[in-house]
Amino acid sequence: MAALEAAVVQALRGGERTALAVAGELGVSPFVAARALETLSAAGRVARVPDSVPLRWRPAAPPAAAPLSVVVLVDLGNTHDCLPQLLPFAEAGVLSVRAYADCNFAGYGVRPPLTAPNCVVVQACGAERNAADVELIWDVARLSAEPAARHAFFVATKDQGFRHLKHCVEASGRHSLQFVADWPALQAALAAAA
Repeated sequence: MAALEAAVVQALRGGERTALAVAGELGVSPFVAARALETLSAAGRVARVPDSVPLRWRPAAPPAAAPLSVVVLVDLGNTHDCLPQLLPFAEAGVLSVRAYADCNFAGYGVRPPLTAPNCVVVQACGAERNAADVELIWDVARLSAEPAARHAFFVATKDQGFRHLKHCVEASGRHSLQFVADWPALQAALAAAA
């Protein structure tokens, strides 16, 4: 049945067709063609042409791509200048910001705690070395795994240990990831992506 369904979809690539035309092109009975078209329609692979007499079929429109969301991840352990500069953009809803700090960090966004829309500061609860880095990697993995999501990630860090993350994120073809070391580089990267 899968081979027949693939042949039916292929026949419709030439344009709108009736079940009778599809049957004639594939050398099958009109009943078999109509049944395959109904099965494919239920699966969302073909669609009926509205108000067509006789009833015609066409390939289903591809699903619309999810909008691209910009996510900036800031490693507060070594890039302190980015977070304050990003707040106006986060508050305007242009992008979302996630900043990561080790448990001993008491700088901007942690003390006093930051409360801004589209901005989250994550302070690692463990005292282990690189605990905040693990949180950052975990969030990128979680966000990348969201079904149908498309993200442009910008990671503000001077840490070279994250470099393999780019390959992992971009393997799906839905996401991009770029590393920047400070606010001027991040500002340029965001401007180029817009």
